[in-house]
Amino acid sequence: MEPEDARKNILASLGRSGATLFAISCAERLRPLLSHVPSGATPLIAGVALTELWRVLEGAQRPDPRRLSELSQKCWALVDIEPTPKVATAYLEGLVGATHHALEAYLSGNAQQAVLAAQKSFDAAAQKALGDEEKARQDRDVREISDAVRAGAPPLGQLGTRLRERAEKEGKSLVASLLK
Repeated sequence: MEPEDARKNILASLGRSGATLFAISCAERLRPLLSHVPSGATPLIAGVALTELWRVLEGAQRPDPRRLSELSQKCWALVDIEPTPKVATAYLEGLVGATHHALEAYLSGNAQQAVLAAQKSFDAAAQKALGDEEKARQDRDVREISDAVRAGAPPLGQLGTRLRERAEKEGKSLVASLLK
């Protein structure tokens, strides 16, 4: 079995919420890139989408599948992302792509979408030889979510908040390394 297939099977066993938590954590680590793009730039839709999906996963807002689908489509439609002086287009494409796949993991319940989100964040990190570090973070996230699911705790609420806070912290460091 290929490593991607093994990860997909594990993520599928975590259910829609678990796979989505994993996917959004991967995308969240790239969010700090948005602080380096100009106001009104099209990639900022990824930040809006991540915030909305986190609110749903953490139970702070009711899911609006139509709105989440609209955000997913807006991310998917960003084929021509303008480069910025500080951020390579490939990094922004990785963020927007990972966000799209995280939204699709939630909307469809398809674990393959979570795998694709993880690949986008891995690819961005690998451009600066940080792929092994990102893979280790991803493996750790899968283990934690899996442990929570096995323990019978729904992978939402407190776990989601903890994963978000950690991804935010790790994202600052990751993006600083990417932009060196």
